[in-house]
Amino acid sequence: SFAARKVPIVIGIYLPVIESAYLECLESDLGARGLFQFLPATAKHYGVAGEEMCDVEKMSAAAAHYIADRMAELGDDSQSMTLVLLSYNRGSESVRNTLRELRGTEDYQRNFWTLFANRHKLDETFRNEGVGYVPAFFAAAIIGENPHRFGLQMPPLSTLPSNGLETELRKQ
Repeated sequence: SFAARKVPIVIGIYLPVIESAYLECLESDLGARGLFQFLPATAKHYGVAGEEMCDVEKMSAAAAHYIADRMAELGDDSQSMTLVLLSYNRGSESVRNTLRELRGTEDYQRNFWTLFANRHKLDETFRNEGVGYVPAFFAAAIIGENPHRFGLQMPPLSTLPSNGLETELRKQ
């Protein structure tokens, strides 16, 4: 689903790591559910009914579509992709508003790291949750692509066929 939408495959691999630890039907206190932790309204917007939110195939397609939409809004270069990732957690409107807040900041660059550097100027939700979201994604990707460096006896996740990915993650 991610490749079909021209979304980097690593996003499809590592979003579920930080969103649900690859638990297919995890439900949050806020009502987000499934591998990619969509809220029911977001799932519905992307064509997934509430009772289908634990369907991995449908949620993968919906998540790929969601990310592709954010890439169209925020950009698809390496700097913009940090904002796309953050928007998965906070929503694209919140990310755009935060960028507007910091526009006049010295050394302003349009990426997550500018937000991170200026987190003390941002809202409590960003400081408590958003600030760690993109670093958690990168940490998961670094470990998942270099497992032997971390004492894990498995191949890099991006080299596994899709049907072997969940199995391998559950073993770890």
